[in-house]
Amino acid sequence: MDSLALSFLLMPLFLFSTLNTFSYASQLTYTDHCASMVPNSTPNESRFKDFPHGRFQVGYYLGGDTIVGADTLQKLRQKQVTLRIRSVYETDVFGILKVGATLIVRSASSYYRVGNSTRGKRLKNRKRFPSSLTFMLDGFWSESSGKLCMVGSGAGYSMQRLEVVLKLYNVVNSSNTISTLVSGSLESLSPKHEVSYFEPISVFIFPKMDYEYSLDTKEAKNEYSDEGEVVPGLSVNPASFCSNIYPMINGKYDLQYQSECSSAKNCSPIGGDANQLPYVVSLKELVCSDVKQSVRVLIGFGSSGARWSFNPNATLVGEGWWDEEKNQLCIVGCHFLGMEESMASVHVRDCSTRMSLRFPKIWSIKDASSIEGQIWSNKTVGDSGYFKRMILKSFQYQRIEISGIKYEYSQLDKVRKMFPRQEPLKNKGIKYPDVYSSDMRFDMSVRISKRRVAVGLFCSIGC
Repeated sequence: MDSLALSFLLMPLFLFSTLNTFSYASQLTYTDHCASMVPNSTPNESRFKDFPHGRFQVGYYLGGDTIVGADTLQKLRQKQVTLRIRSVYETDVFGILKVGATLIVRSASSYYRVGNSTRGKRLKNRKRFPSSLTFMLDGFWSESSGKLCMVGSGAGYSMQRLEVVLKLYNVVNSSNTISTLVSGSLESLSPKHEVSYFEPISVFIFPKMDYEYSLDTKEAKNEYSDEGEVVPGLSVNPASFCSNIYPMINGKYDLQYQSECSSAKNCSPIGGDANQLPYVVSLKELVCSDVKQSVRVLIGFGSSGARWSFNPNATLVGEGWWDEEKNQLCIVGCHFLGMEESMASVHVRDCSTRMSLRFPKIWSIKDASSIEGQIWSNKTVGDSGYFKRMILKSFQYQRIEISGIKYEYSQLDKVRKMFPRQEPLKNKGIKYPDVYSSDMRFDMSVRISKRRVAVGLFCSIGC
């Protein structure tokens, strides 16, 4: 019998031994690391229960560079976490439920650069990470406190075993609204001196199932009446509302301040460093409803055009609805608070940010933004968190084809004066190139102070 056949015969025995060892270890580690949070109880596997807001939930995480990678060369992939509930059983203690789950932590990159390297050359001194880490977890959930504690293990790079404890808060059977947030941490059970140890990973989960829209109130709608003279945007097809506004609620915008804004004081929507203003706003769709023409989004702020990565200190969670009179999306944004205390204290509050977005009807040489809007605070000057009104415009390279757009020619008279038309000479052919030819295209790059490098491709409409 060859070695390959022998390995297949021995594999079931190995798995059985591993599972038995894991089950025994789980009992020990749960008592040590979770019993003070949610007491362990005897499950009744014949009595199933539902898990709040569905058995498949997606969120984001912070940290974990030593096990998931910190991409220092390529653009960051989004640090996502997925919680899949396998089973929920009642126990002999009322309100305490036995939960089995799988936690998938998506890696930030496929490798982590340890040493120096030169761009264009082969990377050396690097650790390779899997595209994601999967943890099999078991534990208990308290319906009354909303606490869930689970222990288990997974495999990291080089396939070393990672024993962990997952602690989640605000897992409650209540309405899923703008303020609903499941927060917690994934912590290593290994001693700090072992290679399998990692610093705690902060977890943020936004349940999607059974979401209830609650912020499109009459009071909130009235706050959009003082935007000034705003030309209504293009309408969208209600039957395909979410697909029509997909570029809007998953887009990136240039944040344009008033001339007197030189620091974050009274200008930044997120506070923070008084000397650093965010210049880019990124939207990420969480939930969208065609029927209610409403959305739930994350609103991230950054100082550059790099790919947005979730950071609760620079992110708002928002709820929006479509205004059919102005043909624009109105969004109310709320802050994450309590981060400085603990993950158990994180909550959504201070819904004082307002945003509007629309598809403009007319493009011109001075403004050909596919999407534009405004962002402001409903607080008064002097209040903590107040900031001045700002303009939002989609980046010029993000061209979106929308039915109904018209182009307004505003510089033709000036062009005709500078370049008077001449009659072509006989038998000399056409004097000017085809307007749609690639010969009418040119590239340009611009550095604006030290803040940003801009690149542009110029061509006639249609080339």
